[in-house]
Amino acid sequence: TGLFSNDDISFHGPLVALINSDLSDRLTKLHHLAFDGLSVLIGLHLAAVLFYLHIKKNNLIRPMVTGYRDNAAGDSARGGGLIVFVVAIFIAAGVVCIASGALLPAPPPASVSVPAW
Repeated sequence: TGLFSNDDISFHGPLVALINSDLSDRLTKLHHLAFDGLSVLIGLHLAAVLFYLHIKKNNLIRPMVTGYRDNAAGDSARGGGLIVFVVAIFIAAGVVCIASGALLPAPPPASVSVPAW
């Protein structure tokens, strides 16, 4: 949505010329709403990690960074690395597809005007 956003003063996203002003304004509002929603989710995530660290005495910071957590038997429990890799590839491919403009509709054909002499 940020590619199509504008602030009506000085900033325009690189693809804002491909859509009309009303749609750009709606996408800008959606962009700000998504930012606010992500900020709330990040805050909840950090609060949960601090809750587990201080209340439950379970440090989740190292396992989140490394991907490994020591279980009760002392063995290192390994996460689903292949699944995470595949999901990351699909997300990256989607971002590239959206950013490239491949999902945008084709522009209407230009009308050729012939001068009447």
